[in-house]
Amino acid sequence: MSRSPTNSVSASTAKDYLQAWDTLHRMQRAGQPLSGHERHCAFLNSGGGRFLNVSAVSGFDLDDDGRGLALCDWDHDGDLDMWLTNRTSPMVRFLRNNGHTENHFLALRLVGKECNRDAIGARVELEVSVPNPKSNIQHPKSVQSVRAGHGFHSQSSKWLHFGLGDATRVKQLTVRWPGGGQQTFENLAADRWYELEQGERPRPWSPPDRKLRLAAEPLEGRRPTEAGRIVLVARAPIPPLSYENFSGEGMQLPGGPPGPTLLNLWASWCVPCHAELQDLSDHSTALQKAGLRVVALSVDGLDEAKVTNADDAEAFVRQMDFAFESGMAGTRLLERLQLLHDAMFARDVPLAVPTSFLIDADGELAVIYRGPVSADQLLQDVQQLSLAPAARRRLAAPFKGRWFAPPPQLDTVALAEQFDAVGLRKDAIALLKRSVLKNPQSADSHATLGLYLMEGGDAEAALRILGEAVRLDPDRVAARNNLGNLLKSLGRGAEAIEHYRAALRVEPHNAEVLNNMGAALEQAGQLDAAIDHFQRAVKLMPDSAQVQFNLGDALIKKRKHKEAEEHLAQAVRLAPDLVRAHVSLGRLLAMTGRMDDALSHFRKAVQQEADQVESHMAIASILLARDPRSDRDTAAALVAARSAAELTSHEQPIVLDVLAAACAASGRQDEAIAIAKKALVQAQAAGNVQLSQHLRRQLAAYQKAKENAARRSDGD
Repeated sequence: MSRSPTNSVSASTAKDYLQAWDTLHRMQRAGQPLSGHERHCAFLNSGGGRFLNVSAVSGFDLDDDGRGLALCDWDHDGDLDMWLTNRTSPMVRFLRNNGHTENHFLALRLVGKECNRDAIGARVELEVSVPNPKSNIQHPKSVQSVRAGHGFHSQSSKWLHFGLGDATRVKQLTVRWPGGGQQTFENLAADRWYELEQGERPRPWSPPDRKLRLAAEPLEGRRPTEAGRIVLVARAPIPPLSYENFSGEGMQLPGGPPGPTLLNLWASWCVPCHAELQDLSDHSTALQKAGLRVVALSVDGLDEAKVTNADDAEAFVRQMDFAFESGMAGTRLLERLQLLHDAMFARDVPLAVPTSFLIDADGELAVIYRGPVSADQLLQDVQQLSLAPAARRRLAAPFKGRWFAPPPQLDTVALAEQFDAVGLRKDAIALLKRSVLKNPQSADSHATLGLYLMEGGDAEAALRILGEAVRLDPDRVAARNNLGNLLKSLGRGAEAIEHYRAALRVEPHNAEVLNNMGAALEQAGQLDAAIDHFQRAVKLMPDSAQVQFNLGDALIKKRKHKEAEEHLAQAVRLAPDLVRAHVSLGRLLAMTGRMDDALSHFRKAVQQEADQVESHMAIASILLARDPRSDRDTAAALVAARSAAELTSHEQPIVLDVLAAACAASGRQDEAIAIAKKALVQAQAAGNVQLSQHLRRQLAAYQKAKENAARRSDGD
């Protein structure tokens, strides 16, 4: 695990750190232990700086993926017990300390008056009375402090527990309170609990008469199972699903008659599937009376072995005279169901057969059945589909209890983002559209849907949805920024600037918004203000090649060439494939007379994008202007000029002018004259007087060169 960055950094700088987190998340989703199956350890202090590994004999060497550990005298028997939390099951363990010794203890709970009430930060020093001064047992001073947090994600009891060994009395107890102040007490009896309020003497405290008893269970825990019935408290909308029935007709889910649907996945080679389908078919009358639509889809032929196929599946359902709809589950349908299934859990578990999905009348996933489900269970669950979330939560929990929070809500935006992350943007949009219809006050759903529509090119719908997002939440920076970007792309720069300005009022140090605001201001002709915003963005995000380029390009327009060159050079260092940065830097270097360096950047630009007309023209012009010019330069200039002309379909006179010059330099006078004439016609048609005059001069020069060449030929 990479060390967490100590300062605000860009994503590119923290790449290793973010990759480490991504790896951890993938391991968690795959069910892999982050501990590498390293067993828990317990060590016994044997004195003299030596520790003994007592993990096995203490019952502590568990193969759990442990996280937190909290110490407390849970049963008030004078020794410390342990609570453990794990990422894997069981998520909570209680390890009771059943060691029996003749040793003694003292427990102390501090209560602050002039400092914080929990006395966090207080330091307690304890010195015991030696019962037998002639013994060799050493009793060093014990020191403990009151802490808020005790290990990773843990908080032990705020009772300070001191082990006294064979000592029966405390010779001296000193408390140093946070913020100043000290109290000292002497001759306290051992094997007692004391409450000590700041400024007062210790008061004896007696444990409550607790009736709760915890029954011991085997340490190894329960064996995992792949079967289960999962009732979803927060139901998930089903994305559009399509399949083919055995007649070859395309079918849709959700769809069909109104009411709940059971989508069942099975295979002809799956023995438990046979019994399940037969049970469903035998109870078809009751299930249909309950309004349940059953769709059984076969996965035959979709596994790696492909021992069976669609013909085997069709033969099976016909042989058993299956009473419900049936067909084949395609890979696209399974991909969506797998994604939806994984989104409901903290682990990615491959779908197996049989697996069934109970969908309510609103097209939302209500129950998942891993393994066979009986018709009786289905009938019971169908009757309970209309229960409120609080009642559904009672069904979902494996045991009764008291809840301290309201029922959870599905994060539809997160679900849509998961679909989008694997390339299912249309499904993500469909989920979000359902979400905004069901919950029109959700700014999250509107903001994400608006972004997807904008990126998909539906500008009109995106404007409406993003506008609603900022109406619902005026301080939503991302929505303001996206709306500004969309307006800017539509030429509505003034409106875009207002949204960027509103976003910056909320987050004045948002580098992305500062950069976009700079671009909008530059587009509006406010160059000084644009440069100011670009400079602020660069300070916040120095590793962004795009921001460095924007600032450098704007500085060129202010003729601040030295500063511009620094930022453009940094842009191409950060992103060697950023074509626009190479072009701008090449243009700047050519302006300042460094032609070889300029040529290098123009060549890098066309290596990245072969359709870079400006770069092809610049390459040709620089090579033609070299003194002395080699035949190799002339040939390369002609290649570059031809590329620029072809990219513009020979319809831009300024490009044809360069091509004509390259032809002339290569001794192709006839071609140069023909191209120059064509360019002159185009320039005159466009009303470009200055270019027309230049082309006439060039044409005359080419014609004169041709005549001179002819005279030399005649003289020879």
